[in-house]
Amino acid sequence: MTEMELFVDLIDDVEADNILKYFKENPNGTRREAATLQQKKIQIKRVFKSMTPNMKRKRKRGGANPFYVYINKFSSITSEKGDDFYSHILVLNKMYEKTPNYAKFSNLLLNFPEETRQKLDEFDLVIKNGGNFLDINTDFNSIDELKAFLIRFSDYMGENAPKVISKKIMKETLSFNVSKLKDCEVAVKNQNLLEFYNEKDNLYSEYSVPITNIAYINTHTNEDRDILMLLAIEAMYESMISQNNNIENKVNEAIKTIEDEQLLIQNKVKDKENEITALKSELNKISKNNKALKIEVQSLKKTFEVRAEEFHKVNIDNEKEYQQQIEKLNRIKEEYENQIQKLNNEIVMNKVINEERGNLLNVATAVGIDWGIVCISGFEIIKEIYPEILIIDVEKDAKSILKGESINTIYLIMNGLSTKKYRRIKREIEKINIEVEALEFENVKEAIEWIGYKKTIEKRGVTV
Repeated sequence: MTEMELFVDLIDDVEADNILKYFKENPNGTRREAATLQQKKIQIKRVFKSMTPNMKRKRKRGGANPFYVYINKFSSITSEKGDDFYSHILVLNKMYEKTPNYAKFSNLLLNFPEETRQKLDEFDLVIKNGGNFLDINTDFNSIDELKAFLIRFSDYMGENAPKVISKKIMKETLSFNVSKLKDCEVAVKNQNLLEFYNEKDNLYSEYSVPITNIAYINTHTNEDRDILMLLAIEAMYESMISQNNNIENKVNEAIKTIEDEQLLIQNKVKDKENEITALKSELNKISKNNKALKIEVQSLKKTFEVRAEEFHKVNIDNEKEYQQQIEKLNRIKEEYENQIQKLNNEIVMNKVINEERGNLLNVATAVGIDWGIVCISGFEIIKEIYPEILIIDVEKDAKSILKGESINTIYLIMNGLSTKKYRRIKREIEKINIEVEALEFENVKEAIEWIGYKKTIEKRGVTV
């Protein structure tokens, strides 16, 4: 059993991945993500033994032992070193309980290499029996022994506690000013405790309590430990107050931002409600107009029926006059039917306009439209219903109009459009890199409904 083999036995899956990534290696015959822990360990042993092509090249160029290159990072996991092999195990067990065993083993090997190698077989046996290789008798026999250990090794109770607390403050305080600390260290370096005490208010005002106290701790390592500890505790307390104040200010700023955004949303909602009210008023007007149109249609029908009945009662003297009267009656009938049809069409179109504008009430935000329409039939009514869509009359120069627009597709409505004219328009539009698609509908109403359907689908994120 070698130290490398014992280390590999102790690693877990996460550390195995870290090692393979560090050396840019993969298990043979499989991907790193799909490999088992055992496959990874086999490859890691080959790496540490310099048996892979990559590691062979590095060793030929004078590269160091890969095993010690890697575990060297664990040399700094402890801030203190025990006086001997067993006291160092005590430090590892008592002060670094959450540190993985492979890291503890590496640290022990780096600090006490000979003693660790002598214990390899004993460690291996403990591990194979399911135990912790560092489980030796590390209980304290007396209060004095415990105190001595804490004073020597504890971060927050030991000899170095003031330094440890100072470093913790510097690390955890986001706004800590290292430049000011250096200036303050220069200011207090030659002061004794009495001079520092008499000058501390001015120093606190210029540098802050945490920076001043830490500067004194850093520059007076031989000062009484209790004094340094009091300064460290005071620095930590003032730093906590400052941090809490900063957090409170940030929370208040966040609350203010949320309140401002809420007010903005409320104003937007109010504007939308006003728009909805205006649209409802317009819908009521359209509804009244539709009722008036229906009444007019009924009146025309009744008038036609009365006139027709009157014509039937007319006494016709001869056949020619009779035929003339019949033809006249038919012309009148046709005229009234055309007028009725026209009114019916207006009712249908008003209904379409009503429905489309009603749909607009459900739109919360505007959606960009990157397409337009070129048509001849029903041009004016489509433009009225969809003013936000670029609609071009075929008689106009579509190419010139489209040059200034962000349009990707043009739909050519073929109703009333000759093939020759369609080809000419399509050719001109495609010259400016805009796609052209031809559409044909039975009537204008169908075209309007298709446009409304396309807009609705695009709002939901679906391309037609």
